[in-house]
Amino acid sequence: LDAVEDIDAFVFTAARNRLRDRARRADVRHRNQADVEARAAQIEVLHPERVLQGRQDLSAVMTALEGLDERQRDMLILHRLDGMKQKDIAELYGLSLSSVEKNLRVAMRHVMKSIEL
Repeated sequence: LDAVEDIDAFVFTAARNRLRDRARRADVRHRNQADVEARAAQIEVLHPERVLQGRQDLSAVMTALEGLDERQRDMLILHRLDGMKQKDIAELYGLSLSSVEKNLRVAMRHVMKSIEL
């Protein structure tokens, strides 16, 4: 083996390389852990029981919506799903804001009662 000319430089370089390797391994471990956690969350979200429950909930809401008159159903969908403001719904239907508020309250009350929340 060749003799090291500057032992201090050699030790410093070895220590620096060791710290870089340790940081790289920690970064890879951290990324792998994050990937595992993300996959676990996806699996939990897509678990068959959750999918079935979601479908049942959706079916219950759809049934509840069918029990509304067409205007209330449309207003509720515009407001809750499409994010339309009540003021804009009032303009669209040519109604007062208070009339839209009342229709939305009645519709929400019906849906909540129907799905037993």
